[in-house]
Amino acid sequence: MVGPQSAERAAQSADPARPGALDWFTELNRGLRDSLADEALVARMQQTTGQLRQLAREIVAAACAKVPGLDAGPVLRLLGTPPAGSVARLLFDTAA
Repeated sequence: MVGPQSAERAAQSADPARPGALDWFTELNRGLRDSLADEALVARMQQTTGQLRQLAREIVAAACAKVPGLDAGPVLRLLGTPPAGSVARLLFDTAA
């Protein structure tokens, strides 16, 4: 028999609107428990910061698509130039 908490966890993991359903987000949370040497910690922080900047760029792009004329310049300047070749999509397609 499946208990109510197990059923709730299963339902949440199947819902793409929940952050835990995103592989990169699940890995980000899992990595919080890792014990890392200084160099590895710096590398992890740089990687994570890059992912969060990419996520922010995607959120800004989605907002601009929904709100024509939205001035995203200040946020984009804070985020800086995306790294060459970065094509990872972190958000679900919200057009549907």
